[in-house]
Amino acid sequence: MKKVYTISVALTKNWLRSKFGVFFSFLFPVVLLLMFMALFGEGGPVEDMEHAPIDHYLPGLIATFVMVNGVLGVTINITEYKRNGTLKRLIASPLRKRDWVLANVAQQTLLAVVMTVVMILIAIILFDAQVHNAFYSLGFIFVGAIAFCTVGMVLGGLLKDSEAASGVGNAIAFPMMFLSGAFVPFEMMPDYLQVVARFLPLYYFYTGLQEVMVLENPSGAVTGFLVIGIFAIFFLVLAVTTIKWKDM
Repeated sequence: MKKVYTISVALTKNWLRSKFGVFFSFLFPVVLLLMFMALFGEGGPVEDMEHAPIDHYLPGLIATFVMVNGVLGVTINITEYKRNGTLKRLIASPLRKRDWVLANVAQQTLLAVVMTVVMILIAIILFDAQVHNAFYSLGFIFVGAIAFCTVGMVLGGLLKDSEAASGVGNAIAFPMMFLSGAFVPFEMMPDYLQVVARFLPLYYFYTGLQEVMVLENPSGAVTGFLVIGIFAIFFLVLAVTTIKWKDM
């Protein structure tokens, strides 16, 4: 674990050197929140007299951001390491593939959680959002971040360049975003799309967050927590076992 920690620290320091990248990494969730509230701050397509619009949409925005950061952001990062020769140098070192994979997942998960906390704080300060069961919510967000970051690791290991990563990442992320119920109410979808949605991890992540953060019903999030937890473990094992270290 010491090696994983050391690599994670090194990856974070390397990320912090890109002030432009850091700025936009933190700016993205903030702009996403502000734009969505500007468009749907009066309620949007959902009418709920018991909860403010921000309370309705915050879980969906968090779930979407965490998913996009993992499926799209991590995938592009890993393929960029291939393009600039970083991985070739690492492969020539005594570094083990498992440690490198775990370190990347740890670093990206931590960043996703930190940026999500920033989004939540801004929602509370500017829009008086009500976030219930804070520790449970953060734990769920942490597991969700691991799940989607590991998906990014697997895709990054399989794809050859950042252009392919961007295309594949978008092809996975955007349909999931709109079919999960995060933005379009689940009940408004045709029956066949509701069936499709129940096979998507983002559906369970979003509905779990909604149960915990908005409806104050942690027991209602147990299924979502289990599904996302199993999903995270599966893709973490897949990343460690299927990525061909010497061919990357």
